[in-house]
Amino acid sequence: MKMKFLSVSFLLILSAFTFLSCSGDDPAAPVETGYALEGKVTDASGNPVSNADIHYIPQLASYSLPKTSEIAGSEIVIWYSLPRETSVTVSILENITLKTLHYIVNNQVRSAGNHIVVFDAANLPNGVYNSEIRYDATVIRNKILLSREPSELENAGPYTVSDAKGNFRMDYKKLGIGQKFDFHTDVSPNAIGRKEITDSLCIYITKSGYKDLQTTFKVAIDESLKKEFIMAGE
Repeated sequence: MKMKFLSVSFLLILSAFTFLSCSGDDPAAPVETGYALEGKVTDASGNPVSNADIHYIPQLASYSLPKTSEIAGSEIVIWYSLPRETSVTVSILENITLKTLHYIVNNQVRSAGNHIVVFDAANLPNGVYNSEIRYDATVIRNKILLSREPSELENAGPYTVSDAKGNFRMDYKKLGIGQKFDFHTDVSPNAIGRKEITDSLCIYITKSGYKDLQTTFKVAIDESLKKEFIMAGE
């Protein structure tokens, strides 16, 4: 049986789960490091380009894919197991802030045993997310990386957008640089390989009336980088 990966290019799921007590408010979300790419989008004359869509293309450490694998659509597949029949909530959270983005299962009763849910992530921008499973007094969180190439981002929202002065900011910690993720198939939660988000940052910028701009460059995660991105007119 052929194995299928969970996104158009890769959907990678960190194998280490986080278990939290639900006896009170959740622990405070981790704070951002402050180190970031501070970008500015301009035209060839130096004028700011506002409302440009900034897409993030995670660059992953090389790994030889199994020859039996094939690439599937951008679906997030989540496995979970319940010790008894109970109400459960399964959701997708923003990285760092842990803000809820989507409910896949919202406080619905499920039987004891193993379960699988599938979420269509085609509209989500590339980046790191968290899946969250809540039942009784248990909270389980798991990191997810959604990574697609520019040609596969037609329906996806941008990671961020340039402001009126052409400026935008991308926090390194939120981008997940240095984090390691395990490959999973859509038929088993068992890992079949590992990749790491490298310090090579790939940015893909689009704006009506301008040619698409894609560039890759190195960043130092312990210092911010100011960089200008010049878009040529069509």
